[in-house]
Amino acid sequence: MHWQEMPPIVARSVHIIADECEHISPADGKGYSSKSAYRRSLKDHGMVELGNDRIEPKPFRPTPTGDVLRRVAYQKGVRG
Repeated sequence: MHWQEMPPIVARSVHIIADECEHISPADGKGYSSKSAYRRSLKDHGMVELGNDRIEPKPFRPTPTGDVLRRVAYQKGVRG
């Protein structure tokens, strides 16, 4: 078999995320060396840890005013 005819090799690997960290909780002022303990502390105090995920902005919808409101009211048969 020629090398150009060989199927592609798919590399597989394991990604391990460590639990160690150096955080001081804003909830209780204590230092934590474990992410899970830190998050548990936040949860116990009614807080949530936010990530760095991008939030997609909502599309702009202008607030209807003046003529637009009168036209909609007229179309719905509202008198006033």
